[in-house]
Order: sequence, then structure tokens, then C-alpha cells
Amino acid sequence: MRQKLTHVTLHMNEIGAFHVAPTDQGQTVEYAHATHPDYVVVRITDRSDHTVTYYAVSLDDIEGEIEPWNYAPQYEPEDMLPAELSGGGAKLRVAI
Repeated sequence: MRQKLTHVTLHMNEIGAFHVAPTDQGQTVEYAHATHPDYVVVRITDRSDHTVTYYAVSLDDIEGEIEPWNYAPQYEPEDMLPAELSGGGAKLRVAI
């Protein structure tokens, strides 16, 4: 019997550069977005406690255009899939 898939691995070389929308720049909690062929990767940097958290959002859940250098992609918070760096920072493991 096949096991149910519980995560996908995104290789960092498949993820574009992270961009912070102009309206989000300089905030204590900064949201940066990068594109992948199947996902938008969200990097949240909290400068108050020096933490960085990653999420992935399926492209199917993004509303409208994806231009993170101009504005943050539109998606619902419940569409954010938890992700963590692995492989010495070369991979992003996404819970599905």
C-alpha cells in the first residue's frame, strides 16, 4: 500500500529571488515572496524576535497577477502551507 504524501521538497535553485512589496518594506514583520513553478514561497522575517518563517502557497490559491516586486500576492491565510529549510538551506520542505 502506498503511503500518503505528507510533504513536497522545493529546491532553492528553483525558487526565484525574494521580493518585499514597496508597501511592506521597513516593517517590523516583513513579508517577502518568491516564485516557484508550482508555488509562491513566503518568507516572514520578524525583526522583534529575529525569527524567519517560511510558507508556500499553491499557485492555484493565488488571486490575480503575481508581481511580488510591485505588490504582495493575494491569498487566504489558511492557504499558507508550513515549510522549513533542510539540506543545509538548499531545500524547502513543505507540509501538504
